[in-house]
Amino acid sequence: MAIKRKGNETKERILSYSKQEFYENGYNDTWVKTIAEKADMRLGNLNYYFNKKDDIVKEIYEQFTVQLYDYIESQGEYTELQKYCNFAMMFYHTVFSDEQNKKFYHEVIVNKSNYRILHELMKDYYKNIIQSLNLELSDTDFEIFILTEFGSRREIFLAYLSEELTISFDDLIVYVLTNLCKNLSVEATEITEMLEIAADFFNNNDYSHVKFLV
Repeated sequence: MAIKRKGNETKERILSYSKQEFYENGYNDTWVKTIAEKADMRLGNLNYYFNKKDDIVKEIYEQFTVQLYDYIESQGEYTELQKYCNFAMMFYHTVFSDEQNKKFYHEVIVNKSNYRILHELMKDYYKNIIQSLNLELSDTDFEIFILTEFGSRREIFLAYLSEELTISFDDLIVYVLTNLCKNLSVEATEITEMLEIAADFFNNNDYSHVKFLV
């Protein structure tokens, strides 16, 4: 038990230094070797927990996602799709309201889609949404749906971050979530209501203790 606890503490220490490095230097200019030096440990020891930089990024994204979902669920009962809308509103506002967070996020999605980072976790969330809406999708249809969703979203955010897409940030989030709901055959009136609830949840809840990087 003591060994496991120490292992968890070491892992969290690595993540703490990693987040600081990513925040200060971005994704492209952060190196696993530097993180090991900051954490005062051998590179081989760090590799026991995280084999490469993208493994650290994956853990950061997963922890942030799970913590946001846990917070949402602690505040009341919501449908699976409503939980996701609340989550997305919180996630993107947290990332885009801080220039260093935004830089890191931008560099990550230039290299790969968020789905590639979070595919196991997001598959579970999306399956819950689809089941709650009583939609029937084959495994292939589901895979294509989720790849299309995250692929198009990546291109939209890349266009927005490069200023090719000149819309407000709030309109961007509304568009992304509206498009998802439409693809799930949700009625327009329901979409409007869900987005209003998500905006209200974001504006009236303090989740500042949940950090993306620092």
